[in-house]
Amino acid sequence: MTDRERDRFDRRELVGEGAFGKVYACFDKSDNNKKYAMKVFDLRTSSEHERNSAEKEAKLLTSLKHEFILHAVTSFQQGEELCIVTEFCDQGDLEQFLKKRNGNLLDDVQIVEWFRQICSALEYVHSRNILHRDLKTKNVFLTGKDMTAKLGDFGLAKVLERSSQRAETFCGSPYYMSPEMFACKPYDSKSDIWALGVCVYEMTTLERPFDANLMQQLVFKIVQGQLPAMPRDKYSLQLVSVMERMMCRDPDKRPSATELLEDDVFRTNEVPQIPGKPMPINIQPDFVEISWRKSRGKVDYYLIRYKSTGGLEKWKFVQTDSDNNRIIITGLMADTRYTFQVRRIFKDHEGIYGPANDDIKTIESPAIGLLNSSIKVTNGNPPKYRPFMQEQVKSRNSIARTRKIIVGKLKQEPTDEKTIILVGEIGSGKSTLVDGIVNYVMGVRFDDPFRFTLMQLEEEERMFDYRIVSQTEWITVYKIAPQKGSRLNYTLNIIDTPGFGNTRGIERDQGVIDQIRQLFSSEGEKGVHFIDAVCFIVKVPDAYLTISQIFISSSIMSLFGKDIESNICTLFTFADGRKPLVLASLKAANLPFGSTFQFNNSALFAENKNLSSTSLSPMFWEMGCNSFQNFFDQLGHFETRSLSQTKDVLKEREQLKTIIANNLPQIKAGLTKLAEHRDQLEIFKKHKDDIDNNKDFEYEVEETKQHFIDLPRGQHVTNCLQCHTTCHDNCRYADDADKRRCSAMTNGYCRVCIGKCIWSDHKNTPYIFRYTLEKVKKTYTEMKQKYEQARGNRLTHETYIEELTYDVDYLFENVKLMMAEMTRCKRRLKEIALRPDPLSAVENIDLMIHAEQTERQLGYRRRTNILNAFRSKALLDEDNSDFDQFLQSTRDAVTTFHGPGRAPN
Repeated sequence: MTDRERDRFDRRELVGEGAFGKVYACFDKSDNNKKYAMKVFDLRTSSEHERNSAEKEAKLLTSLKHEFILHAVTSFQQGEELCIVTEFCDQGDLEQFLKKRNGNLLDDVQIVEWFRQICSALEYVHSRNILHRDLKTKNVFLTGKDMTAKLGDFGLAKVLERSSQRAETFCGSPYYMSPEMFACKPYDSKSDIWALGVCVYEMTTLERPFDANLMQQLVFKIVQGQLPAMPRDKYSLQLVSVMERMMCRDPDKRPSATELLEDDVFRTNEVPQIPGKPMPINIQPDFVEISWRKSRGKVDYYLIRYKSTGGLEKWKFVQTDSDNNRIIITGLMADTRYTFQVRRIFKDHEGIYGPANDDIKTIESPAIGLLNSSIKVTNGNPPKYRPFMQEQVKSRNSIARTRKIIVGKLKQEPTDEKTIILVGEIGSGKSTLVDGIVNYVMGVRFDDPFRFTLMQLEEEERMFDYRIVSQTEWITVYKIAPQKGSRLNYTLNIIDTPGFGNTRGIERDQGVIDQIRQLFSSEGEKGVHFIDAVCFIVKVPDAYLTISQIFISSSIMSLFGKDIESNICTLFTFADGRKPLVLASLKAANLPFGSTFQFNNSALFAENKNLSSTSLSPMFWEMGCNSFQNFFDQLGHFETRSLSQTKDVLKEREQLKTIIANNLPQIKAGLTKLAEHRDQLEIFKKHKDDIDNNKDFEYEVEETKQHFIDLPRGQHVTNCLQCHTTCHDNCRYADDADKRRCSAMTNGYCRVCIGKCIWSDHKNTPYIFRYTLEKVKKTYTEMKQKYEQARGNRLTHETYIEELTYDVDYLFENVKLMMAEMTRCKRRLKEIALRPDPLSAVENIDLMIHAEQTERQLGYRRRTNILNAFRSKALLDEDNSDFDQFLQSTRDAVTTFHGPGRAPN
């Protein structure tokens, strides 16, 4: 397969996992994003047997062409992965379908139809001397509105050289293996017929015919135990008879697939004129999915009537799209029995209603269970309740102010998880959106006399005025586990971040970004290691993006690796149904806003009793539920991303920040020293006659002085005891034994200090090194004597100049190394980061300074001063060419005066 063909498939979310590989949904970019399934085998972790099976399946599937066999589009190897692309079966597999029946037996017409389809597929493969050897309900896939059965998974299939040949390999799934396989006897296609009989038995009883806790017990039951009781009182004699023949222990007495297709069970399966009894497929608190046997004759659509069983209410009606015999009926009451009946409609003819369903009762709403353990926090109509929440103590990071809180009760067994992060300005409606998600997931209805809210504050947070700051200073990861009847079947992790843009300005915003960085960087339970969606919250009433909003979006995107771009989405709050005007600003700002979703949570806490006839709250509630359903439907198509590349970005960016912050004073000191030497050389030129006549003279220069500055309590530092420099002035690691993990270190060595010393030479001292400029007066004789003392011998004027030249060379090389280290970090970030840090771009900071000076809101002077400090760092970070030019000109001035200095030791 060519690279061009291989690149046409866009792999998305994981949809299944088997013994030998994983199955993903994928989309064909060359065919209007048509959906397929991609089975992926990791060749690195597979045994030789597993690799052979995968390669055999890929080759075999592409050669089989049958309407009831899973169609393979192509197969190819991508790196260390073998990929098989097949048609996508949107109804899952037969095993999943049967489990969801919850004891409700299938219609015999449906069973016989699936039986016929699987049997037809077996006849096709057996006619080509192929044994499937792993036929089971899990390997039968259902697709389309009529749920056509497709036989798949040919990884254990055996191609015989001739029809009389038999296989001997012991393989397959034990519950479906034939007696002759367990007896280690040669076997043929009749072994597949036994497995087919087990599958049909499973369809009729929703149970396996043979089950046991131990393998020895299972083998005994299959080989010589009593055959299971057939469902004679539930299904036709023809169907029961054919199951008995397929599960005969003597393989020679079992019918072939061809003989089965000629059996009376298929010829007597006539479809009556009226639709069949409605059968439940999926029962939830507020909806039921039902199906029924299709009626004979032409059908435009089916009309379904329903009402609560035994109630006095009138019938309600829904209809299907075309002749589909399956429908989801919504808007039902929880914990209530319902009656359903179906009739066919063709043109002006209305058929009679078919039989009513057996007992169908919606399950209890999970909201009721959660309410029983909740605490009322406000009265009102409806009152607000805080659900039972429990913090995961081991996940708390008090320094970074991050925590994880379980909402409700987590299940003991592991479940799938999806993680989203919500980011937005203060007042964007983010907190209300979080509450809306919880109420939606728990199945709260508009008429329910309660609402849930998650807001809880730490003690220090209550000290602020929450009209002007975010409602929380902590990042909280809410873990909402699936309950019976909840609208999601996985654990939803919501990373709720503090609001950006409060009156404390960019310094606080940078603090929030650092909190996110620490959450993503932390190991174990304190960190977050996977992400499904990065959600930016924007208000619809905003006609355009503010400078602050652009800064927020760019800052958050700068944290992530490039692989996260397809997982970004924008959530518009306060939506009114129209296209948001701010969408144009997002496009103009060249921000990857991704998929967009509109929300209006105005009805979430609105009154729901004694409403007037003109109240719009019920309509807005319904719109809100539809918005959440749309969002979570799309979230299911997002591929879960590891944060490994994002962690690389965070590490590089933190190191760059550390290098810039701590190299800046050293670079300034080096530049000042270079300027001092250059000024001295100019003075020496002017006093050439005095020097020649051995006369002393005095001159004034600016000199850099190093000072010890005491640290405030609680701040930690990384100082190099060899180079006497501060390598990280605000390090999170107080223990000297942990200095290897400081962001100034790479592979155990410092990237900041001049000597690039080992980590163990660095300590957390109660002070930092700082540099100041002071004007001092010096004499030529005094400076010359200092160099003589250092050298241990008298110097001529020429050798003194050589020493100055050496110092210039030494300083020049050290400053160049510091600048090169910053360049290396920036180059690496450009390769892996989704967006550059907005505080590293001078023009972005200038825009924010201009906005502050124009709006002149409370505290703008202090925020402007902070922005100017960031600007000076950005100037250093943005372009090294000016510094290179200055350094080179200084060096040139020295060499012009005296000639090239000797190389530093």
